[in-house]
Amino acid sequence: MTTVRKDFSRQGAIYLAETLGDGKRGDARWIGDTGTVSLSINEEQEVRKDNYTGQRATSVVVRTGLEISIEMNIRYADAENLALGLHGKTKTIAGGSVTDEVFPQTEAGRVILLEHGAISSLVISDNGGKTLSENTHYRIRSDKGGVIEILDLASFTQPLKANYTYGGSKNLSVLTVKPKPVYLLMDSINTVDNSRERLHLYKVEFAPLANLGLIDESLGEITLQGKCLLDSVYQQDPDLGGYGKIELLD
Repeated sequence: MTTVRKDFSRQGAIYLAETLGDGKRGDARWIGDTGTVSLSINEEQEVRKDNYTGQRATSVVVRTGLEISIEMNIRYADAENLALGLHGKTKTIAGGSVTDEVFPQTEAGRVILLEHGAISSLVISDNGGKTLSENTHYRIRSDKGGVIEILDLASFTQPLKANYTYGGSKNLSVLTVKPKPVYLLMDSINTVDNSRERLHLYKVEFAPLANLGLIDESLGEITLQGKCLLDSVYQQDPDLGGYGKIELLD
């Protein structure tokens, strides 16, 4: 390979795969579009200064630690990406129906939060079986959110009860599992000269999110921060190293 490159401006797709042990990995998934992605390397050192020259000059430097970190700003807030940062697990919930969901004691002007979202075919009745009329006695403030606003209960006996159907969902728990390290591959293109590269990181463990914006004034991103762990299998091959490698393909 004779290509010499001086300038670079990279873009590329990032894929994550489960690490299976013994240097093997499972199938991968594309994490979607990203903003900035960066690696940082930190070497911890013990430094000794001499005491005989009068200059206190550095005489010995010994490495006492090595840490490689990665930070990714992910633009797709899908369940799998959120699970990485929230240390949670996903579960697919099928749609269904609810019979006689009992409301708490309430009054006009208050809202009821139903047990499910994405509701339809809602019927609300009082404790004596009388049916409430939508937009007269209550209104659906958000069918997707399952939020019901109470308007007028003067002629009804509490507790109220609801029958409705609801749509399926994918639920994500928070801080219920510790994610396994993942294999990261970046299929990279240098947009200066269209040359191609592949970045491999053998074992990346992501920390819980430091911050997750819930209301955004502009387009949001998820910032994932992680550590590159030493892979004892790859470390045995001096051409691979224990952390990762970069393939210059052009």
